[in-house]
Amino acid sequence: MNMRALAGTILPKKLKYFLGRNLLKLKQTASVWDQVETAKASEYWWNFPAVRAVNQKRITGDPGLSWYTWQIARRERPFGRVLAFGDGKGMAAEAALTKRDTSEVVYVNISHEECRRFDDLFSDNGIAVPHRCIVADANHYDYRPLGRFDTIISVGLFHHMNDFGALFPQLNDVLADAGTLYADEFTGPSQWRYEGRIVALVNDLLGALPAALVLDRGRVQGQDFHRLWKICGDPSESVRSGELHAALLDNFSVRETAHFGGSVLFPLFQTTYMTPRRLNVPNWHETAEGRAEIARLAVWEEGLIGSGEVPPHFRYYVLGKKA
Repeated sequence: MNMRALAGTILPKKLKYFLGRNLLKLKQTASVWDQVETAKASEYWWNFPAVRAVNQKRITGDPGLSWYTWQIARRERPFGRVLAFGDGKGMAAEAALTKRDTSEVVYVNISHEECRRFDDLFSDNGIAVPHRCIVADANHYDYRPLGRFDTIISVGLFHHMNDFGALFPQLNDVLADAGTLYADEFTGPSQWRYEGRIVALVNDLLGALPAALVLDRGRVQGQDFHRLWKICGDPSESVRSGELHAALLDNFSVRETAHFGGSVLFPLFQTTYMTPRRLNVPNWHETAEGRAEIARLAVWEEGLIGSGEVPPHFRYYVLGKKA
């Protein structure tokens, strides 16, 4: 008997409602990521070269050197078997291409289109390493039958998860004893429930920015960001992100961690999606004034995080297996 028939015959109404609701959420998430490529969004704070330069210089010592390339070059053990999540930036592909010690890549994603993009990374770069994509809900997939992995890579996947208690113990189990887990994650407020100092700083900026960079100086409130979360289309977005940092530390051993900004700039540019839109994003990219302002703000934000005035909301992790 298939699942639909089972649900229609013996499952209680509440359970049928739960299964149907969660299936709908999974379809919504998959639909969003079939269409979205964050790496190409002009309003995404990290897609400003000046922001990347400031953070990359602090982390790698070179404004033009990405954290991924830096970590790949430093890796002494072979990448071996790789399990990858959300790796649209191509760390797994870059490692396979440059280190030439990758034996297999298994990619897990809920989106068929994201799987296609991942396959394209390998074909476009002529990478012959065996690789396959599993279309699945990463929260509830059974990873143990896949065997051990020397490397696990998560690029922005974990902050979409709502069941750390099921996922992380499994990943710790399948990570080889000397294996490495690389993660690039948003650890800011769950469901974008910004409040206090962050909201005040965003409003200060909206009131002080040059006129050519602002469409509307109307103040925002913390609840505006949560309302934005509700209509973003992906019910998994940042669903428990505020708990993620502690969950990673509980389930893995930490070898390295570094922040890469975004605590104020990310919510500032989120106001582009609000009604009315607050920022004139093209001018930030296309004018000298806009490029100078984002460069200034990247340094300013780094100072705020470094002094502890605001917490880091985006982090890189290099993690190991926890006994």
